[in-house]
Amino acid sequence: MRYENIPCAACGVPFTPEDSVVVCPDCGAPHHAACWAKENRCACSDRHAEGFVWEAPPVIPTIPVHPQTSEPLPTDGDTVVCPSCGSRVYHKVMYCPRCGCAIGNEGFHQDYTGTEEEMDRILNNYEKYGGLSPDAEVDGIPCKEYSAFVGGGFPGRVIRKVANAERMNSKVSWSFAAFFFGPLWFLYRKMVKEGLLLILIQVLLAAITVKLYLTPELTQELRTFFASVYESVESGEYESSAELQEGMLSENMRILEEANRNRSLASRLTLEGIRLTSELVLPILCGLFGLWFYRKKVRREVSRLREENPDPTAFYAQLEYKGGTSIGLAALGVLAYIVCIFGIGAVFLKNVLPVI
Repeated sequence: MRYENIPCAACGVPFTPEDSVVVCPDCGAPHHAACWAKENRCACSDRHAEGFVWEAPPVIPTIPVHPQTSEPLPTDGDTVVCPSCGSRVYHKVMYCPRCGCAIGNEGFHQDYTGTEEEMDRILNNYEKYGGLSPDAEVDGIPCKEYSAFVGGGFPGRVIRKVANAERMNSKVSWSFAAFFFGPLWFLYRKMVKEGLLLILIQVLLAAITVKLYLTPELTQELRTFFASVYESVESGEYESSAELQEGMLSENMRILEEANRNRSLASRLTLEGIRLTSELVLPILCGLFGLWFYRKKVRREVSRLREENPDPTAFYAQLEYKGGTSIGLAALGVLAYIVCIFGIGAVFLKNVLPVI
């Protein structure tokens, strides 16, 4: 077997035609002679007990380089040069299939001239696995299992972010969906506990805001104001509903502005802090760490389902059933928001409109 451009099992650097290759007699994993001599054992020896057998990574057609200069041969195609091993790969892949080096996309936007079958295979791989091999492991889970659990129209997008975070050993991975939709995104991804907890936190912040905002003085003034409005309506002082609304709005705004001016500095800072926490801090935290919570869920659920379903067919069926997304849970989250907001509004009305 030719090992040229295949990564060493120990160091990951691809073999060149000049390298001496040592093949493990147990699993068949290839090593540089120096790598084998350094450890005097196979880099995959800790997996031999489980019957591990090394397999060559899938080959994505590349464009050859000049044997003397290592410069890429002239060609057309929507490809880029891997900065590590010099192979040419399709520009949308995230990592080089030969050596695993991260691939940039800038500067190469030509027409791809491969066959239709090659194009479909590459795009399908990118959409499902983010440019990685289906058998490549992300967070210790093969991409094909990760993709089946993530589900949706483009699981490769999630896998790419997870792979980047794992490569950087970071819990932070920005998600615009988690930032904009917060708890609804968690529910959509079937993280019910996290989603409901975030909804509870935001409802509590809203309730605390109402409680702090409605000081006894402001509550009494609003009661007096709405009582006078009620009496004016009963006496026919307002000729139209538009006149009534305009008068109520202007007077209500005056009362609230005056109440805000009379608040202490500590009260204003507290209310502003709660507002910023609800509108900015929580969404940013969701955007930064939402994917980390999802990674924990995937690792936990995939490991459990693998133990409970030794049959591969049943295992993948459970991955798709337990994973994926749920519009229904997101809709229930919206409903929970509405119910809670109406509940807080009812408390507000009960305090300021005793005449109703």
